[in-house]
Amino acid sequence: RLLLHTEIFAGMESQKSEMSLARKNVPYLNPRVIYPGTEREPIVSFSMAELLARKLQHEPHFRKAVVTLSEHLKTGTKWQTASTDPVGDTLDGVAARYHPHIHRPAEEDEAADLRIPIILNADDIEVCNPLGTARNDHKQCGCQVAILALPMS
Repeated sequence: RLLLHTEIFAGMESQKSEMSLARKNVPYLNPRVIYPGTEREPIVSFSMAELLARKLQHEPHFRKAVVTLSEHLKTGTKWQTASTDPVGDTLDGVAARYHPHIHRPAEEDEAADLRIPIILNADDIEVCNPLGTARNDHKQCGCQVAILALPMS
């Protein structure tokens, strides 16, 4: 599940109104609003797998881009080969070309599979406090999800 720290609930009167706003802003999913503590902002949680499945079902542009790239990746033309051209995107790099699941040629039982390369990054950021008091009180975790199957435009 992906957790989103959000301030979109500012000014909301109840947890019920926060939940209805989360469901409206994260379509097709069952988001949950989590309250980690009394003084902390609420967090919205939803499933990335469910998000990708819903986008494939309901958005033709997304489906076309993902399926086209998946079919290209399954051919295995770049599998374990050195790049002679300038790197145009993440999938042209060495890590992607030698990854055991991205550019590898599809086997018979994988012919109908859909390959969706994704990068997940998370990092904690702590506001500097020169006096050393209130450590970890000002820490935030940032999450980034990049779906590499989408076109740059």
